[in-house]
Amino acid sequence: MRIAHANQTIEFFTDLPKIPKHIALSISGGLDSASLLFLICKHYPQIKVSPIIGIDAYAKFDAECAFDTIEWMKDRFPDHNILENQSFTFDHTDPYWMKKAQDLHDVGVAKTLMPQGTSKNLQMREGLARIEDEIKYECLVMGTTANPPDDYMKKHGFYDKAEPIRNEPHNRKTFVRGLYTPYINVNKRFVAGVYKDNGLMDELYPYTSSCVGMPNETDYGTVACGTCFWCHEKKWGFEC
Repeated sequence: MRIAHANQTIEFFTDLPKIPKHIALSISGGLDSASLLFLICKHYPQIKVSPIIGIDAYAKFDAECAFDTIEWMKDRFPDHNILENQSFTFDHTDPYWMKKAQDLHDVGVAKTLMPQGTSKNLQMREGLARIEDEIKYECLVMGTTANPPDDYMKKHGFYDKAEPIRNEPHNRKTFVRGLYTPYINVNKRFVAGVYKDNGLMDELYPYTSSCVGMPNETDYGTVACGTCFWCHEKKWGFEC
C-alpha cells in the first residue's frame, strides 16, 4: 500500500517480505509514533499490535502521552487488536551505561551519536530484547523520520543537534534485521500531513509531546522548551 502526504510517499508494509500478523510498535508519546499507530489501525486492522513504551527517567511526561495515545486509539478503533502495553525505564546518564557508551565511542563505534545517545540506545536494546523474549512478535516497528533539509537546519541553528544518521540524503533501507522504519525516508512534513489530512489536529495532536527539554526548561513537561532538536523539527514540519 502506498500512502502519500506533503508530496512524499511511503510503501506501507508492502516493502516487507510479507505483511506481519503481529508487530511490536515503539510508542514514544511523540507525533511520529502516534501517527504511525493511527495508520496501522486505519489500514491494517488484521495486524496485532504490542505497544512498547520506553520510559525516560528524565521525561516521564512523554510516557504519559504514550499511554494516553494508546487509549485514544483503542477508543477510535475498538475492534483493532491492540495488546497489553509493554514498558521499560532507561536513564541516559546512568554511570554503568555511560561507561559502555564511552568505550564504544573510544574505539570508533556508534560515533554518529553523543555518548548519552548511545547510552539510551544500549538500554533500549536491552529492554526490547527482554520484551521480545516474553512476547513473540514478527518485527519491531518504529516511527523514525528523516531530518529536515540540511540547509534549513544550518540556517536555523539546530543542525548540530540533529542525529547525523537521519540527515540527507534520504535513501535508507526501511527493513533491517527485524526493525521496520517506514518513515525513514520521509520527514516531519509527511507526519504533519497524516494529522492534517485525517482531521487529527484537534483530536490526536494534543495528546502528543515532542520535546526533550529538561524539567527546569519545560516546567516539568507542561510546556515545550522551544530549543531542543524536536521542538525545531516540529516547528518546521507543522509550520507553526
